Amino acid sequence: MTRYIATAAVLLSLAGVPVLVGCDKTTAEHKVETKSPDGTKTKDESKTTQSPDGSTKTTTEHKVDK
Repeated sequence: MTRYIATAAVLLSLAGVPVLVGCDKTTAEHKVETKSPDGTKTKDESKTTQSPDGSTKTTTEHKVDK
């Protein structure tokens, strides 16, 4: 019986971790796709996220498909 109580206590304590840490909030997202006459496709993606502590992070990605 104490094994079940100990297991339940550990599982319940781990369940609260995402609530304390929080998730990143996406504040801006921008996508652009272009196709050139030679058939090349380019994708530009930009995403700005805000973490629970208030700091912001911007990620950009550039893909070229030939």
